[in-house]
Formats: sequence, structure tokens, C-alpha cells
Amino acid sequence: MRTFFRVIFGFGLGLAALIFIACILAVVVGHAHGMFSPDFSVNVNGEDLDMVQFSGGSWLGSLIAVLVMGVVALVLGLVLPLVLLVSVGLPLLVAALAVAIVLAVVGGVGAVVCSPVILFAFFLLWLVKRSKSKVASHP
Repeated sequence: MRTFFRVIFGFGLGLAALIFIACILAVVVGHAHGMFSPDFSVNVNGEDLDMVQFSGGSWLGSLIAVLVMGVVALVLGLVLPLVLLVSVGLPLLVAALAVAIVLAVVGGVGAVVCSPVILFAFFLLWLVKRSKSKVASHP
């Protein structure tokens, strides 16, 4: 099942990368002209902002936007899951290790305290098993 989830995750990540590359290429090559046509305008507080004035963006602005988007994707895709894993998983792991150590100590003390009883029980078991095997071997 792990392999299935890895394949699905890899497929989704690859598809997201292809969509990202296609969008960047569409904007750079100019095929995203529907967004930048003179008929498209934005109205903010009653003032019309034509998208034509924004169409002559610089390469530096585009590069900065792509870098910011990459950093956000890195933070949301890698850093945030690791932080959640460490902040939730690590305390649970420490608590489980503490419980395991306590159980091991209690089990060790119980074995030391009850060792005479355990040895006596093993001796009785050996005697019972030994006598049954001798009786079974002599018809």
C-alpha cells in the first residue's frame, strides 16, 4: 500500500509541476492574452484599472514572483509537514519510549522479585513433564 501512495503522490507532484510550467510558459510566450486584453479591467472602489498598464511587466518582477511562489511551495510542501511531524510525532515518540522504559523496569523488578517462584514453577514443570515422558516410554 505504501508503494501505491508513493506512486499517486509522485504522479500528483509531477502533474502540478507540469501545470506550473505550462502556466509560466503561457504568460511568458503571450498566449494568456485573455487576461491582458483591453476589454478586461479591474474595478477597485469605483476606479477602473485597465490590465494594459500591467502587461508590460519586467522580467525582474516575474522572476521575483516565481521565486516567491517557489519559496511558498517549499514551505507548504516540505517545511510545514516536517514541523507538524516533529511537533506532534516527536512528543508521542518520547511518551511511548518513556512508557516502554517504565514497563521494562517494572518487568525487570518483577522478574528479580519473583525469580524464586519462577524457578520453582519451572522445576515443577520439568518434574511433571519428565514423569509423563517416562510413563509414556514404558508400556
